[in-house]
Amino acid sequence: VHNAIDTRKFVYTDAKREMRVKLGLKDEFVVGHVGRFHPQKNHLFLIDIAEKLGNLIPNMKIMLIGDGDLRSEIEEEIRKRNLDKFFMILGNRQDVNVLYSVMDVFVLPSLYEGLPLVGVEAQAAGLNCFFSNTITDEVKITDRAHFIPLESGAQVWAEKIAEARSDNRKREEYADIVAH
Repeated sequence: VHNAIDTRKFVYTDAKREMRVKLGLKDEFVVGHVGRFHPQKNHLFLIDIAEKLGNLIPNMKIMLIGDGDLRSEIEEEIRKRNLDKFFMILGNRQDVNVLYSVMDVFVLPSLYEGLPLVGVEAQAAGLNCFFSNTITDEVKITDRAHFIPLESGAQVWAEKIAEARSDNRKREEYADIVAH
């Protein structure tokens, strides 16, 4: 059964990547996350990862797309830990398909999850995706889907994400892989 996502919308292009300029990004390593601000999505652990990843990649940014009841709490936690420089909180967006081309990797450390469509979309954009092992392995459509146990801790997550910087495979072909 083919998935119900129009993968053509998510194809990586250099033109979409130019959105980085409008967002004030230059050579930053962008870690993307799409999801509502809800306990299930595990934003607190994402903040832990950012703390560790910032030590490995000082010019990284975590791009949070979405909104929800916990947004102000998450923003406050980021401020309390002095991690503001690492975060971009964009709220709900209509151009998520473009923003996938802005990202360098995608992270979804959910506490529980069914089949997350954002994981399929991110793979269609050719992103290395890091999922918690609590997410169904049905989301693994490409060789760029990686599962990490939450119990491994933020340092292991940060190291795995940092390793993805050396992956220079072309991203354009992944939409076709996901479509078939």
